[in-house]
Amino acid sequence: MCQTLVVSLVLSRLDYGNATLVGLPANLLNRLQSVLNAAARSVAGLRRSDHTDTLASFHWLRARERIKFKLAVIVYQGIHGTAPLYPSDLLHRVSDITSRRRLRSSTSSQSSELVIPM
Repeated sequence: MCQTLVVSLVLSRLDYGNATLVGLPANLLNRLQSVLNAAARSVAGLRRSDHTDTLASFHWLRARERIKFKLAVIVYQGIHGTAPLYPSDLLHRVSDITSRRRLRSSTSSQSSELVIPM
């Protein structure tokens, strides 16, 4: 019951829009990680001084891994056309850009390389 509450209240708030946290400075990322650690300790009934890997025992990802996973899901959905329009409009394959069609990467077997907008 406690784990369900923590997942629904804490983890859902951390995961909401966390793809916008890409490139977050380490000190702020450490704060998010400490929230995750505290949530895992409260579910497991551990004290702060107990140093076991409770996140792994609950199959929870660390803060940095959560952000990378969310970004990967958005890019995957954008490539396959199941994402909303705003991320899909930002994703362009190298092989689709006329000035880059002659690049070796655009004709390789992995022609799903994307241009990163700056």
